[in-house]
This record gives sequence, structure tokens and C-alpha cells, in this order.
Amino acid sequence: MLREARTLVEAGHKEIVVTGVFLGAFGQPTVRRSRWPNQRNDKLSELLEELAQVPDLKRIRLSSLEPADVTQRLLDTFCNYDNIMPHLHLSLQSGSDAVLKRMCRQYLADDFAETIRLITSRLDKPAMTADFIVGFPGETDADFEATVALAKESGFAKMHIFRFSPRKGTPAACMKDTVDKRVVKERAQILRDLDAELQYKFRQQFVGETAGILIEKDDFQAWGRAERYFKVHINNTHKAFHRNDLVEVRLAESNADGMVGSVE
Repeated sequence: MLREARTLVEAGHKEIVVTGVFLGAFGQPTVRRSRWPNQRNDKLSELLEELAQVPDLKRIRLSSLEPADVTQRLLDTFCNYDNIMPHLHLSLQSGSDAVLKRMCRQYLADDFAETIRLITSRLDKPAMTADFIVGFPGETDADFEATVALAKESGFAKMHIFRFSPRKGTPAACMKDTVDKRVVKERAQILRDLDAELQYKFRQQFVGETAGILIEKDDFQAWGRAERYFKVHINNTHKAFHRNDLVEVRLAESNADGMVGSVE
């Protein structure tokens, strides 16, 4: 992986994303945390430290983590290297313990809430994003309300919302007590509305500050991603920007699609 990272940097890439299924189980023979020595894995933190020292690698992000993957050791690494972005994408899916148990998740709602508290205690205004599935078999109104409550409490920078759809061959496809499609649609919309509200609130705290923007689109109006992952449109139409440029931008306002700023 380190060799691949160096090759990508030599080819001109400024940002890489460390990704994989059960990323927190990196270096372990199984994804089952209960079978790990001390139920702990520092190998991901060690890898991240080595990646952060690759010359000229400007940005590193991690893909989806489970709550228990976020340890003090991992956050130490985040704090020690400026090129590790203050952005963590966490697997949540539901705020209901009953639903999480039916999903066979390795965490409960309180575990997730504790992880959020740990992250915010160590990182400066971190961007925390999460996945949600609505309408999982057996999800009651109370289960869904628990999800909404946990999302509000967590203050996500972005939520990815999916409606449950059965996949042949999975245990969930055989579960009874399915949720009415109209109810699933309504619940998904409630979360999307909340997502828009939380995104705006999160971005508002950065108005007037500067952010490093990695340009992703350079025609018409250039835009890119800030350290905390939100999209930033750049107003300086008289300046030429190119994809993969890394520029400092003064953030002026938040809108429905991200933020707007200018290069001073």
C-alpha cells in the first residue's frame, strides 16, 4: 500500500482515500472484533502514520469505519499529522439497538454516541458523516425516532440515506415484518430534510475562515472539496484554476450545495 501511495503521488495525485470493506480490521485475520487479541487493532493507525509521512502527499482520508475502530490511538495519529483530514465517515445505519442487533452490527447506539464524544473531544470541528438505512424489517416508529434523535445529537456534516431493499441470499431478505413502502419513503424524506439542516448548520461555522480547496472541476465555475469534505465554489472568475490545484479560499457563505468563497 505504501508503494502504491508513493506511485500515486509521483503521478501527481495530492489526495488518496484509504478504503476497503471493514477497514478497521486491517491486518486482522477476521472482521469479528471479539476474536481479536484484546478486541483492539492498532494496525490501521500504524499504516496511517506511515502513509502520512509519504513525501508530498497532501491529503489522506479514511473510508467507512465502525465506532470501535475510532480509538485514542487512531485520533493521536490524526492530531499528529496535518495531512490527515479531520473527516471521519462512520457506519451507523440506525439509532435503534433493536434494529442494529437484527442487522448483526458490532455496536449499539450508545457505543456510537460515545465515539462521537471522543472524536469531538480530540479534533477541531471535525466533519463526521454517516450512512443510514431506513425501513429495515421490523423498524418501528420508535426505532426510527431513535435514529432521528441520534442524528440530531451527533450533528453530522453529511448523511447518506438509503431505503432498505432486500438482496437475494442475505438473512434480511427472509425477514418478515417488512415496513410499508410509503412509510419507508416518508422516513427517508424526514432524514433528508434533517440532513440538509445539519449540513447547513455545520458549514455555517466556517463562514469568514479560510480553507484549503482541492479543485475537482475547473470549467465555468471552479469548485473543489475542503479539508472537511464539503464542496466549495470559487467566485474568482478572472483567475484560472485547474483540476488538482490546491488553493486557499476565504469562505463567504453557505448555500444548499456547499459553500462559496474566493481566493484573496
